[in-house]
Amino acid sequence: MGAARVTLDAEHVIVGAGCAGLSLAVRLAMRTPRERGRVLVIDPREELGGDRTWCMFRGAPHPFERAITHRWDRWRVIAGGRVIERSVPGRPYEHVDSTRFFEEAIARVETSEGVRLERGVRADAIVDEGAQVRIETGGGTLRARIAWDARGGGPDERPREDDVRWIQHFVGWVVRTERAIFEPGIATLMDFSVSQSRGPHFVYVLPYAANEALVEDTYFGDVPLAVAEYERGIREWLDAHHAGGVEIVRRERGQIPMSTAQITPRRDPRIVPIGLRAGSAKPSSGYAFAFIQRHVEALAARVDRGETVPPEVAVRSPITTFYDRVFLAYLRRHPTSAPEVFGSLFARTSPERLVRFLSEEGGVGDHLAVMNAVPRLAVMAEIARSRGLWMGR
Repeated sequence: MGAARVTLDAEHVIVGAGCAGLSLAVRLAMRTPRERGRVLVIDPREELGGDRTWCMFRGAPHPFERAITHRWDRWRVIAGGRVIERSVPGRPYEHVDSTRFFEEAIARVETSEGVRLERGVRADAIVDEGAQVRIETGGGTLRARIAWDARGGGPDERPREDDVRWIQHFVGWVVRTERAIFEPGIATLMDFSVSQSRGPHFVYVLPYAANEALVEDTYFGDVPLAVAEYERGIREWLDAHHAGGVEIVRRERGQIPMSTAQITPRRDPRIVPIGLRAGSAKPSSGYAFAFIQRHVEALAARVDRGETVPPEVAVRSPITTFYDRVFLAYLRRHPTSAPEVFGSLFARTSPERLVRFLSEEGGVGDHLAVMNAVPRLAVMAEIARSRGLWMGR
């Protein structure tokens, strides 16, 4: 006798209703057949909402254009006493408001006949059983053809002795200031005019008005600091810029993996990691939103073509992984050189090439231009020292 047929609760279960999970759910709702119950999204939280900022340079269109609340045509880096200001026509620096993102995504999910969202459901275990996936939750067992794992955190990795496993850690305040100290048309991506005693450290400033901005105190390193340390840094930066009285409108904090470790190949074909769990955050910069959109778009296209079990879809190419590995290995060895390196990168690379490079759209010419903009002898020495990293051994 054949095995008994098991009734599936959904074709796809997306575990986690964050940026990646909802981005995939919206695309599946847009692109796949609409039979009821095809996609189920579960999340342990009862309330889903935004508490952070996502930014990127303008690139390919995505379904959440209405969540873009600010654009800056000019952007700058402050390093070594220099103010390096750049712009690229048609490629503004864009701000996605996470509150609007959640509102837009949830509205699309809840009005789709093919997708349903269940809050307050925690996945305790996800098991690939060969022909199906079993998801154990506090409310019982769910079964699906594919589980998309969007629970956050970093990817499963195979670290080696010489790997860099940093995090980008930060605390930010959205502030209104007594004095008009901000320039609304210019985003400050990195202001290194702060202490470097704890490693690479900069302030990130997104001005919304002359007296309102997001100000983040940001570090690259091994371990996060106490919240009070970042907040002291924000306060000192505001005082140095003569802000006067400060009203804190909103607080945010975060940690983004910056790792050169190899991502472990998928062991379970029917359990597909997405978002940070798939390594979507760019190791050398922390940018994630655009790469999440690119990755889930590629995965949804595979589903749309009828592929029963989606194959591995790389988040980034081997060449960009190579540059991230060498760059982070160099910064770990020379942490106080971060202002010089980033200042040189932004000053000596054409803004068009730089945006393509940071957005992982660049070709060989862009990669060579970036290599020529940083201390070449030191970087070449790091390539030799880190050959085990960049050769993937």
